[in-house]
Amino acid sequence: MQIAFDEKGKRVLAYAADKGNEYHCPLCKRIVNVCQGSIKEAYFAHHANDTCTDSWNYDMSEWHRSMQSRFPEKQREIIVSHGGITHRADVLCGNQIVEFQHSPISFEEIKERNAFYNAAGYSVAWVFDLQEQYDAGRISPCDHYNGLGYKWSYPKASLQCFPQPHEYDKKLVIHFYWINSDGEEEFNRVIWSKHDGGVPNFKEFIASDYPVYSESPDSPLKVSDFFITKRDRLQVHLSKLNCRYVIKYAGVRGHQRDAYICPRRPGVFGIKRYSERGCSYCRYCAAVKELPNGFESYCCYPNQIHEVDECHPGYECSGVPEF
Repeated sequence: MQIAFDEKGKRVLAYAADKGNEYHCPLCKRIVNVCQGSIKEAYFAHHANDTCTDSWNYDMSEWHRSMQSRFPEKQREIIVSHGGITHRADVLCGNQIVEFQHSPISFEEIKERNAFYNAAGYSVAWVFDLQEQYDAGRISPCDHYNGLGYKWSYPKASLQCFPQPHEYDKKLVIHFYWINSDGEEEFNRVIWSKHDGGVPNFKEFIASDYPVYSESPDSPLKVSDFFITKRDRLQVHLSKLNCRYVIKYAGVRGHQRDAYICPRRPGVFGIKRYSERGCSYCRYCAAVKELPNGFESYCCYPNQIHEVDECHPGYECSGVPEF
């Protein structure tokens, strides 16, 4: 653990602890050792024969500690109590918890943690370190029209306790972590996986195309970023626009009843997705959102919100955000 209590009940970080003082585990209240060295990051540890009242096996890897350190100290290792049971969340902010996992963890413990936190009113985002599997070539990209597709040989069986991943599920979220071959850090939120009778099978999965962003592997992280969805990003984008907008549904050819009649071309039904005059290139369009049989256009006409690209056919813009 990175945080323990001193004799006055104050939270103390391991690197700032004085080995001459006494520190206690936040859960079982027993005295813990201060472990400080020149190579490994400092941490607190129970005495060899002590058994903490918390039954969970907490990940104590260097990767795990480095991830926790990227959040504000006040959000790390927070005690959660519910139904007479107490556990320690890796990172907690508001009603959202992020759990980091590098070491092996059992099916039963993942299921127990999820049930406990959800019953206590918290949403949980799990971040699994898959760097070894990625480096070994067991995780490889594959084409998929609905996001970033991957194949994973020999996926972790313990993950089958999760419900089928869904883009807009915020109660239980899964992220797969690795640093790619270009040295870029990736937090891949899983929004779909294959399934066997409703049980997720991660031999094939889709990751969102709006990953948690960080400038470097040691830059600060925000808890809320691990739960954000495309819908959230769209609302943030629209809220920044200083204009009135109306959601228009643009249907496809042959579905004139549902088609959006463009105010610029009132006689045209079913604007084509990539036409010169389509919403994707329109200077009055705030955003487009793909649907199974068309797309939604967030139209700000007559307020122009994009600069015109004179090199583009039709002299339209070429940067309407897609969600």
